[in-house]
Amino acid sequence: MAPMCQYSVTKEDGTPYEWHFVHHVSRAVGGTGLIIMEMTSVTPEGRITNGDLGLWSDEQVAHYQRIINQIKKYDAKVGIQIAHAGRKAEDANQPVGASDIPVEVLSEETINGELKPPRALTNQEVEETIQQFKKAGAAVFHVSSGGEGPPGEHKPKNTVG
Repeated sequence: MAPMCQYSVTKEDGTPYEWHFVHHVSRAVGGTGLIIMEMTSVTPEGRITNGDLGLWSDEQVAHYQRIINQIKKYDAKVGIQIAHAGRKAEDANQPVGASDIPVEVLSEETINGELKPPRALTNQEVEETIQQFKKAGAAVFHVSSGGEGPPGEHKPKNTVG
């Protein structure tokens, strides 16, 4: 199952709750062999909308673990698409990107009908974003490998469980 944004995190905290559990596990029950969870941001500011999934805190890991453990009971493989929306982060106070050059978009390409002008990332922020991807990748490996040890102890080799 290809990843598709669901914009269904009602608490706006990036954490997958019951809606995501039912959505993903029911695909496994139905026989889907590979489920790639939707765009999951590595930072709160990197979500397209505040209704997107995130994986930036250790508190979120247990929620993913519960979903993935249940999916695996049906012999399905799981991946998580980690991402950062960059200049398309519509609910961010100030979206960021590689440059501050605004991009022309069609209103139907966005949730809100337009995009705010981005702010260019500093070199330090680029390095921090790389580290956030590494941390999220390690968390994905942690949950896909059965949750052995704290998320930070794993080096991601394979993000499909």
